[in-house]
Amino acid sequence: MTTGGPLDDLGLRRIHELLEADDIDAAQAALAAISDQPGLRDGVDYLTARLLYRKRRLAREDVASRMRDLLARRSHFPEAARLLAAVGGASGIGDSAPAAISPRPSALPPIPRSPGVPTIDRGQGPPSYVPPVRSEPAAEPRNAHPTLTGIPSRAADRAARPSAGPPVQRISDPIVTPRPPSLAPPAGTPRGSYSHRPAAPDLLGGDAAARSRAASDAPPAGRVEARTAPSGLRPEPRPPSSVPARIRSVVPPAVVEAPASPIDLAALIDEGRFEEALARTKGAAHGGRPEVALLRARALARSGHGAEALDLALRVAHAPLIEPEVRAGCARLLVELGDAPSALEAARRAHRDDPGHAAVRLALASALARAGLHAADDALLAEAAGALDAASDSNPTTLPFAAGIQALVHASLGDPERALAQAQRALGGAARSAEALAAVALACARLGRHGDAGRAWLRLVEVDHRAADALAPRLGANGVALDALVPESMASAAPPPASTWHPTEELLLSGNRSGALASLASVFAARLLGVGDAATREDPMLLGRIAAAVLQGAPIFRAFVPYDLSLASLRRLDAALDCLIGTTGRVPPGADSHALLALVASYAGECVRLATGGRWLPGGPLTSGRVGAGSREWTPFRVVAARAQECDRGALAELASSARAAARDAGAGRPSPNPAAPAWPWDPLPWPAPSDAARLGRELARSIPALYCARRGTPLDGSLESVAALDAYLELLAPADALPEPDAAWARGVAALAGTYLGEVLRARLGGEWDDTEAATGPEAFRVRLACGAVRPVALVWDRLAGRARESLAERVAALSAACLRAGARA
Repeated sequence: MTTGGPLDDLGLRRIHELLEADDIDAAQAALAAISDQPGLRDGVDYLTARLLYRKRRLAREDVASRMRDLLARRSHFPEAARLLAAVGGASGIGDSAPAAISPRPSALPPIPRSPGVPTIDRGQGPPSYVPPVRSEPAAEPRNAHPTLTGIPSRAADRAARPSAGPPVQRISDPIVTPRPPSLAPPAGTPRGSYSHRPAAPDLLGGDAAARSRAASDAPPAGRVEARTAPSGLRPEPRPPSSVPARIRSVVPPAVVEAPASPIDLAALIDEGRFEEALARTKGAAHGGRPEVALLRARALARSGHGAEALDLALRVAHAPLIEPEVRAGCARLLVELGDAPSALEAARRAHRDDPGHAAVRLALASALARAGLHAADDALLAEAAGALDAASDSNPTTLPFAAGIQALVHASLGDPERALAQAQRALGGAARSAEALAAVALACARLGRHGDAGRAWLRLVEVDHRAADALAPRLGANGVALDALVPESMASAAPPPASTWHPTEELLLSGNRSGALASLASVFAARLLGVGDAATREDPMLLGRIAAAVLQGAPIFRAFVPYDLSLASLRRLDAALDCLIGTTGRVPPGADSHALLALVASYAGECVRLATGGRWLPGGPLTSGRVGAGSREWTPFRVVAARAQECDRGALAELASSARAAARDAGAGRPSPNPAAPAWPWDPLPWPAPSDAARLGRELARSIPALYCARRGTPLDGSLESVAALDAYLELLAPADALPEPDAAWARGVAALAGTYLGEVLRARLGGEWDDTEAATGPEAFRVRLACGAVRPVALVWDRLAGRARESLAERVAALSAACLRAGARA
């Protein structure tokens, strides 16, 4: 057979003949083995389009579009012109319709055979060989490829070509009756197709010599194996050979365990058994199957071999012909490995091959979003949103990575509230989603929540530094000062994502006060060392302001926020010290303890100075610092030392009372809102996921606030009576005479914890259940359904802390309890 132009290459011509012979499997394997060479790309594109059309992977209009592109590049491409005419496009060379059409019905037009392929002229008498009549089965065999008209079927191929022998029975063919000897073809008839299949590319890096040795161990040629055939299927004799049969004189080798299937490999990876998965994919045992190579690359990535995983993923992604969903999987892995340009290239190619596959569309959206994030390109993000819309039939919002993409699109294109809701859903299932973290940072920046935006950006730096670098200018344009973020020494004190409470708090809750004190003191010492030079570290006014930010986020102290430099905050400071050292404990001396006491005392002195309108009096070391207002003087360092090292539980209360009395004459200073916020387990989101409400509510019963309530005589034991203790705790944090803070960052965390505890009490004691099915966001998303109606406990606490409601929680619970009793009586 002769072809012209782009199919002159011997390998491409061979694939073309396999397609003409309708040997789809062999053609696909041979096409996958073709290397990516510039001179072969036009021919590979033509053969790929034809094969995908044959496998129902491309529609007619897609094939026509590809052929037009090919003919625009290569004007002399007769095969492409005939294919274009066959699928309904305009042919550039006036080829006629094909003569042979598949006998099986099809909605797609036939593809013409190439010139030089003999056909049967029914008007010139019967052919020299008539193939046996094949009865069509009632249903297509499960493993048979769909037949498309345009690529001749086996029956049409045998009718159109002079045959060289009996048709080879394949396992996927319908069962046929053996041909009578009288119908055998004449001797010497040339064969019209290849009798062997080409090897697939060795993507796993196998040893060719090993494969040769394995082939030499096959049963000898020239011998017919007696095999038990399935019902109605005759045994397949091996082709005759002139090589005499060999008889083994040694014990045959042991049977090698069959390699794991892709499903088994995926299960091993999901279970974290990466080394076992790598061992099962080593060498050429899998014949270079692309899906197995992709799983090996994923196992390499999960086990810390990022460079090897990237190399193998790129080799699979660049293979000329692999299933679109496998190429889409490569794109997803390349996104994880940080190669956004290669991921986008692979995803676009997979989408071109199969634009209707949901997994392919989602992979394209993921690659577009990451590329848009790295390049700060809103056009790519908008295209990602379109790809997700096209995949709406697969409900992508239930997938964490899809929700993260949607969040990023909404944050970039102007809907920050919706972006936060989507990001919360995404981070609930994928805590390291770069798209979701970027969405939180950008949405919070646009809403004016600069502290939340900064914390989200710090998390993004850990996950994908390229994305963080690209996002930094946009955050700066919205007023987020990234250079002024919490130093690394304090950031390291944030609680790990897997634990609700900080390790220092866990030490205290388990009864290890000395260990908790040592851990906490080291945090304060590290922060103090980061303050300028030695002279600056002796300035009590500066240290007092620094201490406000440190106390706001420090373990144990964070349970008693806000530290707003008010006299009322000295009560909260005393409560934290009471939990830390108790009634008989003391802060031991040492350098770290000195830093803790210096910062706490500087904070107390600043509270007194601001309330009384006084000043720090010069002279002497820091530990003897004094605050003066008129004729009055206070020594905050001695007061704090008495409280922390001499167990004087009334020292701080006396200091606050004395300063308050002086403030009535000098005029009290107003509290200073503290923009810092404690680090909560759900950071960087403003609120936890509603699905975590029950767990958080139960965990508050073992927490620093619970320790505070227990020391006051009423533990948080889940009873209705414990709600009064919760009221007392909230009154400590937000006294009735305090200035309201409508959207304080510290209040959101407290409201989430206290509100979920309240919800758990209502659910358990009044008979109800959590309901997170509504599409609400923020505190309104937490709802408990009771017999008397629905209640939103987090919103109740949030309104109480923000100053929008003054009714106690105990009063609300009593009213709900009575309403539920009435509802039960009516039922």
